[in-house]
Amino acid sequence: MLIDPNRTKLLFLCIVALLTASPLPPSSTDVDIIIIGAGWSGMGAAHHLHQSKSTNFLVLEATNRTGGRSEAIKFGDPSVGQVMIEVGSNWLDGVPYRGGPEHHLQPLYEEALRLKNFKLTRIPGGTENMSNYWRVYDSDGKRADTDGSIRHRAEKALDCLNRTASHGGKDVNLRDALVKCGWEPKTAAEWAVDWGFVVDDPGIVAERQSLLNTYPDETYMWWGPDDMFVVDQNPRGFAHLMDTLMKDTIPPSDPRIKLNTWVTQIDYSSSPVKVTSKDGRIFTAKQVICTLPLGVMKHDYASLFVPSLPDKQVKVLNSENALMAHLTKIFVQWKTPFWDATAARWLQADTDYGTFPEWHNMNHPLHIPGSNTLFLWLGEPQSTKWEASTDPEVTAAIMKGLRHRYPGKTIEDPTAFHITRHSLDPTRYGSYSFFGEGWTEHNFNTLIKPLKVDGEARVYFGGEHTCEDLSGFTHGAFLRGRDVAMDLLDQGGERYCDY
Repeated sequence: MLIDPNRTKLLFLCIVALLTASPLPPSSTDVDIIIIGAGWSGMGAAHHLHQSKSTNFLVLEATNRTGGRSEAIKFGDPSVGQVMIEVGSNWLDGVPYRGGPEHHLQPLYEEALRLKNFKLTRIPGGTENMSNYWRVYDSDGKRADTDGSIRHRAEKALDCLNRTASHGGKDVNLRDALVKCGWEPKTAAEWAVDWGFVVDDPGIVAERQSLLNTYPDETYMWWGPDDMFVVDQNPRGFAHLMDTLMKDTIPPSDPRIKLNTWVTQIDYSSSPVKVTSKDGRIFTAKQVICTLPLGVMKHDYASLFVPSLPDKQVKVLNSENALMAHLTKIFVQWKTPFWDATAARWLQADTDYGTFPEWHNMNHPLHIPGSNTLFLWLGEPQSTKWEASTDPEVTAAIMKGLRHRYPGKTIEDPTAFHITRHSLDPTRYGSYSFFGEGWTEHNFNTLIKPLKVDGEARVYFGGEHTCEDLSGFTHGAFLRGRDVAMDLLDQGGERYCDY
């Protein structure tokens, strides 16, 4: 059979064209609901949707894992020992009682109890309670407050804040409220204790905090005064609770979870809503639940939404009273411990308020014995300063302070070091939300209002910052996920986040 050379040439050109042509745009993925973010709020929403037989959804997650701001990493030099440490969520807050709208245990604590062997350390009275700190040291490393009188006065001031806020009235900043409660620190040790019960939890100095938006706290009113420090050594750490809680609904391997899918645009101008990822993929859905953190919303809202967010929403989002607290964790390991082995946690005074003030002895039997690690905790403004510094710069500053405070000991350089930099992380831009003096319920309702077109709600908002009564907490994120899924499905039942 003769072969037509012209046809052969044409076939060759077609093959070349196919091989060299630009790839076709990715096809759309149509589902009923898209959830943006596989943190506790996004996964909480997915969990509830699945339980409600609404299973046609996708969860789009920018990172390569579920868990959001609950993240454990392996830490330590192999020659000393490697352990799992939490670089995000670290406490189960509000135990041990049943309470809240449904009179249950705090849900994440309940899951930890169900696992039985999930390792926790009890903090009586919570992290702001002075029982959390076994020692107080002055700026030279000498024991201070040996009789506990300073910490006792701090406890009385904390009780006063709760009573004052319970009676309502005009909002004031926390420093002014503390003065009225008789707490006016003067010595270095008093300022160290001040940091422990004022800055430790919110990560913001008292002058920026709101009395009425801080006290009393529903988490502790509903579920009890104590916290649990998570020191479990499962490779997923705190996030292991998410895996076990949702193993029958949406486990980490569920194909509806799309990891490494960084959302860059949510176009709700028409139906279906079109969600675009950084790599050009397009997903469409009837409705979207956006659980991006407050820090990301503040940083990226202008480019994220089409059409733009309503002006009223932009105004409250940009409010100086709605921000992300920048808390910083620092873990340092040595070949040989040189500190007081009998103390689990302590406060350290410094001439500069808030400079490396809180220390946890992770080597203590209550925590992770054998880790040879100290865990330091920072709040603002030091968080911003040290997160912008290099690892060697932070290490040098810590070592300088330690060698000053332990003059009779030879302290070698550490074998391992890790500092979190949540303020610089584009998937969060901070640790968790904070609402200061002047923030109102009207502001909050404006912030979380669903985006509608022609009366049809197309984009709902989740995330811990959208849970009015439990903002800033991991369980608040989870319960808000449930609440927003109930709202989308138009279900009845108790809501936790605006009770």
